[in-house]
Amino acid sequence: MLDSARLQTGLLVENTPISKRPAALFCELNLDLAVLFNAYFEQKPAAFLPDFCKVTALFLRIANEKKWTYLLLLPDEKLTYLEQKPVSRFVADDYLIMQKLLNNSYFERRSAAFVHAWHIFVKFGLVDLGFSAAEIQTAFLEIFPPASGEQF
Repeated sequence: MLDSARLQTGLLVENTPISKRPAALFCELNLDLAVLFNAYFEQKPAAFLPDFCKVTALFLRIANEKKWTYLLLLPDEKLTYLEQKPVSRFVADDYLIMQKLLNNSYFERRSAAFVHAWHIFVKFGLVDLGFSAAEIQTAFLEIFPPASGEQF
């Protein structure tokens, strides 16, 4: 999935100088995260999975840009742990916590904050939106097909 995400370009990143690429990627992540949560609050379930995949791709692109991809790997034990978390009582809190963590990650160059935001995001998809890891991977690869010759 990482190679598929790495090849995608967004509106902000497309014409951005290399020195400003991290800022553009974090901004794009914040915007797409807002779109996903807006769809959730407006109860538009048809948008959940495609929007979730777009945000996933941005997490992966940022991790790739920052050389943090190894930090996003989720062993089966961690996935099981996240799947067993309870449904959030107030999802707006999760959204705001992710925003704070992502901003800390960008401004303070803290990989731990980025990873924590990633875990909250994955839990949101698995528990609050109710997707399985297999559903997410299948949809992701449909939206962002791998370059020819790549296999997953």
